Amino acid sequence: MKRVARLVMSLLAVFSYTAYSEVAEVPAPIKKIVMPVGFDNNDNVEITLVGKFPNLCYKVGRIGFTLDEAKHEIKVWATALMHDQNSGFCAQVLNPFVQKIAVGVLETGDYTILLEDDSSLKTKFSVSRATTNTPDEYHYAPVSTAEFKVEADEQVVVLSGHYPRLYVGCMVMEDVRMSINPKDVLVVQPIVKILENDECDRNYKHYFSVKTVVPEHFVGEGVMHVRVSNGNSIINYIESDQ
Repeated sequence: MKRVARLVMSLLAVFSYTAYSEVAEVPAPIKKIVMPVGFDNNDNVEITLVGKFPNLCYKVGRIGFTLDEAKHEIKVWATALMHDQNSGFCAQVLNPFVQKIAVGVLETGDYTILLEDDSSLKTKFSVSRATTNTPDEYHYAPVSTAEFKVEADEQVVVLSGHYPRLYVGCMVMEDVRMSINPKDVLVVQPIVKILENDECDRNYKHYFSVKTVVPEHFVGEGVMHVRVSNGNSIINYIESDQ
Protein backbone atom coordinates (compact mmCIF):
# COMPACT_ATOMS: atom_id res chain seq x y z
CA MET A 1 0.00 0.00 0.00
CA LYS A 2 2.84 2.36 0.85
CA ARG A 3 4.49 1.60 -2.50
CA VAL A 4 1.25 2.46 -4.33
CA ALA A 5 0.93 5.72 -2.40
CA ARG A 6 4.54 6.67 -3.19
CA LEU A 7 3.96 5.83 -6.88
CA VAL A 8 0.84 8.01 -7.01
CA MET A 9 2.69 10.91 -5.34
CA SER A 10 5.59 10.56 -7.79
CA LEU A 11 3.25 10.62 -10.78
CA LEU A 12 1.45 13.66 -9.41
CA ALA A 13 4.77 15.42 -8.96
CA VAL A 14 5.77 14.63 -12.56
CA PHE A 15 2.41 15.85 -13.92
CA SER A 16 2.61 18.99 -11.76
CA TYR A 17 6.13 19.75 -12.93
CA THR A 18 5.12 19.22 -16.56
CA ALA A 19 2.12 21.52 -16.19
CA TYR A 20 4.08 24.24 -14.42
CA SER A 21 7.08 24.00 -16.73
CA GLU A 22 5.15 24.82 -19.92
CA VAL A 23 6.91 27.81 -21.42
CA ALA A 24 6.06 29.89 -24.49
CA GLU A 25 8.45 32.32 -26.17
CA VAL A 26 6.64 35.57 -26.98
CA PRO A 27 7.70 39.09 -28.02
CA ALA A 28 8.94 41.02 -24.97
CA PRO A 29 6.75 43.98 -23.95
CA ILE A 30 9.34 46.65 -24.77
CA LYS A 31 8.32 50.14 -23.64
CA LYS A 32 11.32 52.20 -24.73
CA ILE A 33 14.76 52.09 -26.32
CA VAL A 34 17.37 54.04 -24.38
CA MET A 35 20.83 55.11 -25.48
CA PRO A 36 23.44 57.09 -23.56
CA VAL A 37 25.17 59.89 -25.41
CA GLY A 38 28.89 59.68 -26.09
CA PHE A 39 29.67 56.58 -28.18
CA ASP A 40 32.59 56.85 -30.59
CA ASN A 41 33.98 54.54 -33.28
CA ASN A 42 36.26 52.93 -30.71
CA ASP A 43 33.41 51.82 -28.41
CA ASN A 44 31.35 48.67 -28.20
CA VAL A 45 27.92 50.21 -28.84
CA GLU A 46 25.19 48.89 -26.54
CA ILE A 47 21.44 49.29 -26.96
CA THR A 48 19.18 48.93 -23.93
CA LEU A 49 15.56 47.84 -24.20
CA VAL A 50 13.31 48.68 -21.24
CA GLY A 51 9.91 47.25 -20.41
CA LYS A 52 7.65 45.83 -17.72
CA PHE A 53 6.34 42.29 -17.46
CA PRO A 54 2.65 42.08 -16.37
CA ASN A 55 3.35 39.42 -13.73
CA LEU A 56 6.08 37.24 -12.24
CA CYS A 57 5.59 34.37 -14.71
CA TYR A 58 7.51 36.26 -17.39
CA LYS A 59 11.29 36.03 -17.72
CA VAL A 60 13.72 37.62 -20.16
CA GLY A 61 14.37 35.59 -23.30
CA ARG A 62 16.53 36.06 -26.37
CA ILE A 63 17.72 39.25 -28.05
CA GLY A 64 19.05 40.15 -31.47
CA PHE A 65 19.52 42.84 -34.09
CA THR A 66 20.10 43.43 -37.79
CA LEU A 67 22.29 46.26 -39.04
CA ASP A 68 21.76 47.99 -42.35
CA GLU A 69 25.12 49.71 -42.83
CA ALA A 70 23.99 51.67 -45.88
CA LYS A 71 20.95 53.17 -44.13
CA HIS A 72 22.66 53.38 -40.72
CA GLU A 73 19.59 51.59 -39.36
CA ILE A 74 19.49 48.99 -36.60
CA LYS A 75 16.43 46.79 -36.06
CA VAL A 76 16.28 45.17 -32.63
CA TRP A 77 14.11 42.43 -31.19
CA ALA A 78 13.68 40.72 -27.85
CA THR A 79 11.60 37.83 -26.58
CA ALA A 80 10.21 36.84 -23.20
CA LEU A 81 9.66 33.38 -21.71
CA MET A 82 6.04 33.17 -20.57
CA HIS A 83 5.37 30.40 -18.08
CA ASP A 84 1.97 28.75 -17.60
CA GLN A 85 -0.42 31.57 -16.63
CA ASN A 86 -2.74 29.10 -14.87
CA SER A 87 -0.11 27.74 -12.53
CA GLY A 88 -1.33 29.82 -9.59
CA PHE A 89 2.12 31.31 -9.00
CA CYS A 90 1.86 34.35 -11.29
CA ALA A 91 1.74 37.24 -8.84
CA GLN A 92 0.07 40.18 -10.59
CA VAL A 93 2.74 42.81 -10.20
CA LEU A 94 4.51 44.89 -12.82
CA ASN A 95 8.08 43.65 -13.03
CA PRO A 96 10.56 46.04 -14.76
CA PHE A 97 13.30 44.53 -16.91
CA VAL A 98 16.14 45.59 -19.17
CA GLN A 99 17.74 43.69 -22.02
CA LYS A 100 21.13 44.81 -23.31
CA ILE A 101 22.14 44.28 -26.93
CA ALA A 102 25.84 44.58 -27.77
CA VAL A 103 26.09 45.79 -31.36
CA GLY A 104 29.87 46.20 -31.53
CA VAL A 105 32.02 48.91 -33.05
CA LEU A 106 30.23 51.15 -35.57
CA GLU A 107 31.42 53.65 -38.14
CA THR A 108 30.92 57.34 -37.38
CA GLY A 109 27.57 58.90 -38.26
CA ASP A 110 23.93 59.18 -37.22
CA TYR A 111 21.95 56.00 -36.62
CA THR A 112 18.30 55.07 -36.15
CA ILE A 113 17.23 52.20 -33.89
CA LEU A 114 13.75 50.75 -34.23
CA LEU A 115 11.89 47.81 -32.75
CA GLU A 116 11.36 45.06 -35.30
CA ASP A 117 7.82 44.29 -34.06
CA ASP A 118 6.80 47.96 -33.79
CA SER A 119 8.66 50.42 -36.02
CA SER A 120 6.91 53.33 -34.30
CA LEU A 121 9.15 52.69 -31.30
CA LYS A 122 12.46 54.18 -32.34
CA THR A 123 15.29 56.43 -31.26
CA LYS A 124 18.37 58.03 -32.78
CA PHE A 125 21.99 58.30 -31.69
CA SER A 126 25.34 59.37 -33.09
CA VAL A 127 28.77 57.77 -33.20
CA SER A 128 31.59 60.31 -33.13
CA ARG A 129 35.22 59.91 -34.12
CA ALA A 130 37.47 58.63 -31.33
CA THR A 131 40.07 61.03 -30.00
CA THR A 132 42.41 58.29 -28.72
CA ASN A 133 43.51 54.83 -29.83
CA THR A 134 42.76 53.35 -26.42
CA PRO A 135 39.46 51.50 -25.70
CA ASP A 136 38.32 54.31 -23.34
CA GLU A 137 39.23 57.90 -22.55
CA TYR A 138 39.82 56.92 -18.91
CA HIS A 139 40.72 53.89 -16.83
CA TYR A 140 37.41 52.72 -15.36
CA ALA A 141 37.00 50.79 -12.13
CA PRO A 142 36.22 47.04 -12.23
CA VAL A 143 32.75 47.58 -10.75
CA SER A 144 30.81 44.36 -10.11
CA THR A 145 27.67 45.79 -8.46
CA ALA A 146 25.96 49.16 -8.89
CA GLU A 147 22.96 50.39 -6.90
CA PHE A 148 20.82 53.52 -7.25
CA LYS A 149 18.81 54.49 -4.17
CA VAL A 150 17.24 57.40 -2.32
CA GLU A 151 18.49 58.29 1.16
CA ALA A 152 16.61 61.10 2.90
CA ASP A 153 16.42 63.83 0.24
CA GLU A 154 19.45 62.63 -1.71
CA GLN A 155 19.85 60.21 -4.59
CA VAL A 156 23.01 58.16 -4.29
CA VAL A 157 24.87 55.58 -6.34
CA VAL A 158 26.82 52.83 -4.57
CA LEU A 159 29.55 51.10 -6.59
CA SER A 160 31.51 48.11 -5.36
CA GLY A 161 33.98 45.58 -6.67
CA HIS A 162 37.57 44.37 -6.39
CA TYR A 163 40.64 46.10 -7.75
CA PRO A 164 42.92 43.76 -9.73
CA ARG A 165 46.28 42.82 -8.27
CA LEU A 166 48.91 44.80 -10.14
CA TYR A 167 52.52 43.78 -10.63
CA VAL A 168 53.58 47.36 -9.99
CA GLY A 169 51.62 49.93 -7.98
CA CYS A 170 47.93 49.85 -7.09
CA MET A 171 44.60 51.12 -8.38
CA VAL A 172 42.42 53.63 -6.50
CA MET A 173 39.21 55.50 -7.26
CA GLU A 174 39.95 59.03 -8.42
CA ASP A 175 36.50 60.36 -9.37
CA VAL A 176 32.92 59.26 -10.00
CA ARG A 177 31.38 61.46 -12.67
CA MET A 178 27.67 61.46 -13.42
CA SER A 179 25.47 63.05 -16.03
CA ILE A 180 21.90 62.64 -17.27
CA ASN A 181 22.11 62.46 -21.04
CA PRO A 182 19.57 61.90 -22.47
CA LYS A 183 16.94 62.47 -19.77
CA ASP A 184 16.23 58.75 -19.24
CA VAL A 185 19.88 57.67 -18.85
CA LEU A 186 22.04 58.29 -15.79
CA VAL A 187 25.61 57.86 -17.03
CA VAL A 188 28.15 56.94 -14.35
CA GLN A 189 31.90 57.06 -14.98
CA PRO A 190 33.97 55.57 -12.11
CA ILE A 191 37.46 56.78 -12.98
CA VAL A 192 40.52 55.22 -11.35
CA LYS A 193 44.20 56.07 -11.33
CA ILE A 194 47.32 53.93 -10.94
CA LEU A 195 49.63 54.80 -8.06
CA GLU A 196 53.30 53.98 -7.84
CA ASN A 197 54.43 51.40 -5.29
CA ASP A 198 55.69 54.01 -2.84
CA GLU A 199 52.31 55.79 -2.94
CA CYS A 200 50.27 52.69 -2.10
CA ASP A 201 49.10 52.60 1.48
CA ARG A 202 50.25 49.62 3.55
CA ASN A 203 46.60 49.05 4.52
CA TYR A 204 45.44 49.16 0.90
CA LYS A 205 42.48 46.81 0.28
CA HIS A 206 41.46 45.30 -3.02
CA TYR A 207 37.74 45.46 -2.22
CA PHE A 208 36.13 48.85 -2.70
CA SER A 209 32.69 50.34 -2.05
CA VAL A 210 32.07 53.96 -2.98
CA LYS A 211 28.91 55.99 -2.34
CA THR A 212 28.41 59.15 -4.42
CA VAL A 213 25.58 61.66 -4.39
CA VAL A 214 23.86 62.17 -7.74
CA PRO A 215 24.48 65.87 -8.51
CA GLU A 216 21.37 66.31 -10.67
CA HIS A 217 18.24 64.46 -9.54
CA PHE A 218 17.02 61.74 -11.88
CA VAL A 219 13.24 61.87 -12.40
CA GLY A 220 11.06 59.26 -14.09
CA GLU A 221 12.09 55.84 -15.31
CA GLY A 222 15.07 54.79 -17.35
CA VAL A 223 18.45 53.16 -16.83
CA MET A 224 21.70 53.71 -15.01
CA HIS A 225 24.61 53.09 -17.39
CA VAL A 226 27.86 52.45 -15.50
CA ARG A 227 31.07 52.31 -17.51
CA VAL A 228 33.42 49.66 -16.15
CA SER A 229 36.83 48.23 -17.04
CA ASN A 230 37.59 46.33 -20.25
CA GLY A 231 35.06 48.30 -22.27
CA ASN A 232 32.10 46.75 -20.47
CA SER A 233 29.17 48.33 -18.67
CA ILE A 234 26.53 47.62 -16.04
CA ILE A 235 23.00 48.68 -16.97
CA ASN A 236 20.24 48.72 -14.34
CA TYR A 237 16.63 49.85 -14.47
CA ILE A 238 15.99 52.87 -12.22
CA GLU A 239 12.90 54.84 -11.34
CA SER A 240 12.37 57.86 -9.13
CA ASP A 241 9.59 60.40 -8.57
CA GLN A 242 11.69 62.78 -6.50
